[in-house]
Amino acid sequence: MKESKNKIKDILVNYLLALALPVAIIILWQISYDNKIIPPSQSSSPLVILKTLVTLIQHSSLLDNLLLSMVRLLIGVFLGAVIGIIVGILTSTKIIFNKMLAPSIQFFSGIPIIIWIPFWIMIFGLGESFKIGMVSILTFFLVYGSTYQAIISIDKSFLELSSLYQKKFSDMIRQIYLPYSFYSILGSIRLSLMIGWIVLFFVEYSISFEGKEGLGWFIANARGVGKVDDEFVGLICLGFLAIICDIVIVYFQKRSIRWKK
Repeated sequence: MKESKNKIKDILVNYLLALALPVAIIILWQISYDNKIIPPSQSSSPLVILKTLVTLIQHSSLLDNLLLSMVRLLIGVFLGAVIGIIVGILTSTKIIFNKMLAPSIQFFSGIPIIIWIPFWIMIFGLGESFKIGMVSILTFFLVYGSTYQAIISIDKSFLELSSLYQKKFSDMIRQIYLPYSFYSILGSIRLSLMIGWIVLFFVEYSISFEGKEGLGWFIANARGVGKVDDEFVGLICLGFLAIICDIVIVYFQKRSIRWKK
């Protein structure tokens, strides 16, 4: 019973510590706005932003754009991660794939992601494939790198034991390669979800069609037309989405680390 109470107490303390900085920022923000320390044309009151959030949710325009961007991000990260894991395993375990693919991947990984835009438009046009593809490219390079490095650093005793038992390559993938590298893979996916929002924000604002804009377009457009309240609402929603994605990834990372122990 005592241990349960201590655990609840620790959880409450952690939540209070996590909320301390955001609450302090909101209070200082409201004070600064009321005293006109920050220009009203470049900011808004936290209370006004809260009211705007409720209004936009009721009109569903915000949720539609938010959902559209989230789907693009998740599909892009998923596709990039799957391809990155497959290529990472092959190049780190098979010499022929390493010689064929690793140099080219190393070359292309040094090119900034924004430079890919003209080539991706040339291949996939300006539709959903383009936006999802940009996120997939980013994710591929991050996941590939973490998968490759994790597998080449596997404890040799695992590989010797698998050889002794004459394990098939498919068994080694399922029982050694993936479990051992899963923590690193999740770390790169976590990073992809963060940077992916930046890429998605850029492409959504650069190229958008009516009814299929996205959260990135919503935020940038609000700033462009002077709707500061809408802009801050979009940023807040973006932050909450990032937190939710991060919590999910961290949960699976904690579970995956048990394998190594």
